[in-house]
Amino acid sequence: MRTFILLLILLVGWYNNVSNTVPDKPTRTTIINIENSLPTVLEDSLRTKLANYIFLWSDPIPPKVIVSIIHIESNGDINATGIAGEQGLMQIYPKFWKDKFISCGENLYDPITNICYGINILKLHYSETNDLKQTIQLYNGTLKNTDYLNNVLLNLVELSLKEG
Repeated sequence: MRTFILLLILLVGWYNNVSNTVPDKPTRTTIINIENSLPTVLEDSLRTKLANYIFLWSDPIPPKVIVSIIHIESNGDINATGIAGEQGLMQIYPKFWKDKFISCGENLYDPITNICYGINILKLHYSETNDLKQTIQLYNGTLKNTDYLNNVLLNLVELSLKEG
């Protein structure tokens, strides 16, 4: 019970302090933290490659938000397919998004292509709302249901606790 209360306090604190400002420029330590936060089912070399990609292209979305979405959407399964046909690490819905970010590539099961789509979707929603919480909700398709946002935030707390 005490652990649950601590997690709840951390979650509420993080939720209330989510900033809509551009994060500080990350350092090599940040890349290592991103890499260590990615699902361990991914091969080490792929985790390194993905961490560097997220580091370079995620701004203004905090990298840990992207990592958390990967955990929630696919738990690191690059071949994950959702019930509505969503594909890859960030569960991109090809019927809606496939033609929107062609420069990312075509194979949504390719981890870099998939994360490129995911980051661009998040950036698009952020540019529309200028609100990170709404951006996360819209990534899941709706502002009405906060369950997805709460799951992402809880995962962020868990990742933070693992970092120490």
